[in-house]
Amino acid sequence: MEDRRRHHRLPRLVSVRARTTAAAMVVVAVALAICSVTLIHILREALVKTVDDSNSALANDITAKIESGTLPRFLAVPGGAGGGDTVLQVVDAEGKVLSASPNFVLGPPLLSYRPSEHAKRYVDTLHGPVVDPKADFRVLAITKRSPDFGLVAIFSASQLEQSTQTQRRMRRALGYGAPGLTVLVGLLVWWLVGRALRPVESIRSQVAEITATALDRRVPEPPIKDEIGRMARTMNAMLDRLESSVERQRRFVSDASHELRSPLTASQAQLEVALAHPEVTAWPEIAAGVLDENLRMTRLVNDLLVLARSDEGTFEVTPGGVDLDDIVFAEIDRLRDRGRVEVDVSRVSGGRVQGHGEHLQRVIRNLVENAERHTYSMVAVELGTIDGNGSGPLVELAVVDDGPGVAPEDRERVFHRFTRLDAGRSRDRGGSGLGLAIVKEIVMAHGGRIWVEDGPGGGARFVVELPAG
Repeated sequence: MEDRRRHHRLPRLVSVRARTTAAAMVVVAVALAICSVTLIHILREALVKTVDDSNSALANDITAKIESGTLPRFLAVPGGAGGGDTVLQVVDAEGKVLSASPNFVLGPPLLSYRPSEHAKRYVDTLHGPVVDPKADFRVLAITKRSPDFGLVAIFSASQLEQSTQTQRRMRRALGYGAPGLTVLVGLLVWWLVGRALRPVESIRSQVAEITATALDRRVPEPPIKDEIGRMARTMNAMLDRLESSVERQRRFVSDASHELRSPLTASQAQLEVALAHPEVTAWPEIAAGVLDENLRMTRLVNDLLVLARSDEGTFEVTPGGVDLDDIVFAEIDRLRDRGRVEVDVSRVSGGRVQGHGEHLQRVIRNLVENAERHTYSMVAVELGTIDGNGSGPLVELAVVDDGPGVAPEDRERVFHRFTRLDAGRSRDRGGSGLGLAIVKEIVMAHGGRIWVEDGPGGGARFVVELPAG
């Protein structure tokens, strides 16, 4: 069992560099082996064909002499009488040697082959014939009819020593060259893979040193725009997002803790004062104050939960038809009941969208309460359907106040979490700095957009666009 685990664990311990080099060497070795065998086979066939062509040329010369009736007793061969590389014979049907080369005059027929009308040509390789028992000969036998002797066989034999030596030298060269070339390829692949993976190792070592307290560090980016360069740039982009996310989370936790501390501190102070002087404490007033702080904490916790679900991607938007005009009038009634500001709804018409009714009610409520908190005297709400310029009809909701407005440089920041502008920093006026951030998250989850611009009376005009349902 331990051997099996060791066997499965061993490939994991081998580096990519080693595996790539080994694979390259195996492929090259197999390819060279196949090429070597093929090359030697082709070379042997070519050399044997050359010998056969030479034998055929000599036999054709003898054939011409037989046909002309001038067959000599001795047949000339390259090298003369002392040459043993080529042997020629002419044999009749009874096996009698009629003519031969000077180097094999007294020898018997090279082959047991006899001339016949049915066999005109025969080729064979002789191993250790009488003419040279230590050599191999390539023999060609041709049957011809002689005017003087009838059917005769012409034997042309050439020694294969030169062909054998050439093949031997080729095998020796391949035997030394193929392993050397394999090793050379292995060294080259080892060097190239090491050079290619050097940036990867640098990236790995840098990433290994990056911790939650050192997210500002980045991996080195190679100057070459290849796969590794793209990987390094992608990793740095990921680290940017990770650092930004962690920083947002830290700020979120810090701001949330700060916001929750205020109502807790206020409640604790009221209760400590009341307990220190119970005889003069108006307990109903203390209870009302603590209840207000508790409600404030409840709203803050609910807002934090909404933002947390949005960050986790679990913010649910159940599709369903929602009439925004009904929600607008319901929120306006609540605003009028408080009697703090005047309300204008003269420009509210129908507007139906697909979405989550409670979430969209929260959007309108937060915008109306924000306008109430910052206006001087008047809050106006506008609602209607407009043309989306090719993207389909849109429902546009606008909440306008006549307060100090929002400076152009703050119109993006106003939707950030726990953001309070100078004119609205006091917590006594309500708000935790999360209302507009929640509005933006809900609007974006419904496929819409929100922005702020100058109102017609100099205040702020918050505009929401949602796809019409």
